[in-house]
Amino acid sequence: MTQELHKPEENRDQARSYLQQREGELTSKLMKTKAKLNVAMDGLHRARLETEELWNVISHSSKVKT
Repeated sequence: MTQELHKPEENRDQARSYLQQREGELTSKLMKTKAKLNVAMDGLHRARLETEELWNVISHSSKVKT
């Protein structure tokens, strides 16, 4: 009878351990994905600023020529 009670506790402990491990893996993956997203967003922001600067140069250049 003791063994019958011990087995579900052991299964519960194994399940809890697996879920904690999986949560750690997913949290790590999420943090890496967020870091990559931040890098991509920063690159996009810089590209937009550069594009705006180039448009300003082109606009100013075309006004000077006319």
